[in-house]
Amino acid sequence: MSTPLARVIVVSCNTVDLTCAAVRSAHASAGHLPIEVVVVDNGSTDGTLDALDALDVPVTVDAVGANIGFGAANNRGAAGATAPYLLLLNPDAELLGDALAQILEVARVQPQWGIYSGLTERSDGTVNEATVRNLPSLRGHVAFGLLLSTLFPGRPWADPDHLDIDPDGPAVPVGVVTASFLLIDRDHFESLGGFDERYFLYSEEVDLLRRARAAGHQPLLAPWARVRHDAGQATGNEARRQVLMMAGRVTYARLTWSGWCRRVALAALHSGVAMRALAELLPGRPRLWRAVWAARRWWAPGWLAERAHPLDDLPL
Repeated sequence: MSTPLARVIVVSCNTVDLTCAAVRSAHASAGHLPIEVVVVDNGSTDGTLDALDALDVPVTVDAVGANIGFGAANNRGAAGATAPYLLLLNPDAELLGDALAQILEVARVQPQWGIYSGLTERSDGTVNEATVRNLPSLRGHVAFGLLLSTLFPGRPWADPDHLDIDPDGPAVPVGVVTASFLLIDRDHFESLGGFDERYFLYSEEVDLLRRARAAGHQPLLAPWARVRHDAGQATGNEARRQVLMMAGRVTYARLTWSGWCRRVALAALHSGVAMRALAELLPGRPRLWRAVWAARRWWAPGWLAERAHPLDDLPL
């Protein structure tokens, strides 16, 4: 077998059918390019290991035996890699067409960026613009806290973290892309120390890309390379996902800022959830944010809370 050009890392946890589909899509989208696929399984009990063992495409499985989190599992999957690139692929994502070959070609032609991604499509074919953003800013947190980013989405004064992307345009540098489809030069990943394992789930890629930016690297987005990904399939219902996301956002605020900036960011996160919960008191409104607000004592410390396991006592 030829030396792999990329190691594809899939972190799974009780997503057997989705994980198998993700692995198959990686091989199919690589075309003639040599790749290796590593699945780091975070203690699945749904038959994932047996299904991967019977898969009709090559895959290496690292059965952790417990849920160690997304960042830690990706670090584990990257350990010992010799391929020049790492591709992080969510277990509930499928690469479309020859997306992997396309993104590797972008990396070959423009190696100076070191980090690459494509656009995310939902199952209905629409583009999920929320997967590409500017790096989080204090202004963006305040906009969330005052509901401005919800009432006036995409407007620079109300939603400063938003990025307008032309789905038919050229490759452009961006601030943040999700780790559901993220190609990174292995040397860059190792020089950054990989993911900060204090993040159990969500915002760990934002932190990684913030540190990459400080080191002189920025993601390059190639809109023609596409992945199909309906957010949340691997984390349960939407309220639960938002609670986990809030834990990630709080952790990012606590670790990134200090002093009054940290206090403003944390207050804005609480205000944003509270105001959305109040809006749901209107007749006919859902109870999503009311559930998130009710769980605030759990997510308020972020992933820095002193728990035996990060998911202990998780509501919802």
